[in-house]
Amino acid sequence: WRDYCIQHLGQWYAKADAAEQPLIAGALWDAAEKKQLPIAGTALIALSNNTGSPDISKQDVADKAYELCEDGQCGELAKTTALQICAKLGDKRALPIARKIAESGAIVPLRMSAGSTNNSCSQGMHSIIGLAAWTAPRCWCTRIMSAW
Repeated sequence: WRDYCIQHLGQWYAKADAAEQPLIAGALWDAAEKKQLPIAGTALIALSNNTGSPDISKQDVADKAYELCEDGQCGELAKTTALQICAKLGDKRALPIARKIAESGAIVPLRMSAGSTNNSCSQGMHSIIGLAAWTAPRCWCTRIMSAW
């Protein structure tokens, strides 16, 4: 329920009047602090969709996303989104973290997010084969590579 509320607050932000916007932004920033819960990722999406306002700067959102990427206590779902927000905002600080996650034994969605962060931040220099190598079990990688 809280995720749903944060999602819709993010959509409402641009429509809100000047008195409401700081209150909404405050709620979004507070939710982004719940690093062990998926709501932090939901808040990052909402914040990134509203950058450029006095209460939500692109750099502040990038800093928060990077902070979550770097934090060992951050939940996997929030970290998955944080990686995507870093990529969306072009924050290359996340690249070493993304590469490490992509090559790790982390859950597949987190490794896929890390792989796409590498692709986005590196201007697509990695191929889909490289992404498959990061995310698929070794036997599947061998089959994928041999098909090419």
